Amino acid sequence: MKEEKTKREEGNMSEIYDYRETHPSFGHVQVNRTQSSKSLNLFGSPVLHNEMIVMTISGCAALRGLHETNYYSREDLIKIAFSSVQFADLITQMNARGTPCTIIKIANQPIEDCPEQKPVELMQKEFDDEMKELKTYIMTLSTMVKEVLDATRIPKGKKDEIIKIVERMGNKLKHTYPFIANQFARQMDNTVAAAKAEIDAFVLQEIRAARTTGEVKKITAHMPEKGITSEHGISPIDELRSKFKKG
Repeated sequence: MKEEKTKREEGNMSEIYDYRETHPSFGHVQVNRTQSSKSLNLFGSPVLHNEMIVMTISGCAALRGLHETNYYSREDLIKIAFSSVQFADLITQMNARGTPCTIIKIANQPIEDCPEQKPVELMQKEFDDEMKELKTYIMTLSTMVKEVLDATRIPKGKKDEIIKIVERMGNKLKHTYPFIANQFARQMDNTVAAAKAEIDAFVLQEIRAARTTGEVKKITAHMPEKGITSEHGISPIDELRSKFKKG
């Protein structure tokens, strides 16, 4: 690979800078916490986000002046977004298998929005497919059992009892287990909704208390990314957990 020399530009600088250096290897990384007026999908995250962490990698220029060097970003090379959980995983799990992220721009060209992630629907489909396959096995087993029983000298009452057990297994696979799976998914949705309501109520109560007492508190509806603390010095989620344990 051909080695490129550092490009130095002198003159036409501001009064405090003597010269400006650039090179293809010079890079600049910037991380910002951003908010969006609309909820966005992030790859690898099952929920919508109004707040995310954006990392921008750009070319960089080094400006020398007043016996120090300052660095300024140039053209953007890539811009990627993380949820707060994804970014925490990225910086705390070195030498691991990596963290999913959402690509926003490449070489200043916008990338189309990330499609919606539907883990619940995916799990439901996989479960249904497994049940269909298992049902086919049971139906095949039922046919084979009937053939074997017809070819053996077993009392008719015993034959009927064995066939009923196999047929009962098939009926459970066809009706009972899918129903239980649907009920489980519904209960999970209800649990999540109840937890959200508890958190919203707690935050609203803290906001009212802060307004009443005139105290300055770090209260926001985005939890737990904002590091919210209650009057006891712990997060609302931890306080809720302690209340539930006491109850």
